Amino acid sequence: MALEKNATYKGWPSPGLRKAMEAQFLMGLGQAHYLKGERERGLLLMDVALDTAPTEPQKGVLNTIRDNTLKPRPLEQLPRPLRPLVPLDKGI
Repeated sequence: MALEKNATYKGWPSPGLRKAMEAQFLMGLGQAHYLKGERERGLLLMDVALDTAPTEPQKGVLNTIRDNTLKPRPLEQLPRPLRPLVPLDKGI
């Protein structure tokens, strides 16, 4: 539903931000399918999310999310550069 609404949502200030949000939603959907046991579909959606991400910083964050979905690690073992606030819309 989020992907459908994103396609017509008028609140994003740029098409690039719409693309960034699409990548975020695809990653979440991929994670949900993967964790439900639909691993092939989940992996495909997470890969599409990485391809969709419009910026390198977002690709880096999404790649870390994907990796941690495939091989969960405790929070203290995640890379330090991954901060809660990442300016995903910078430059788009």
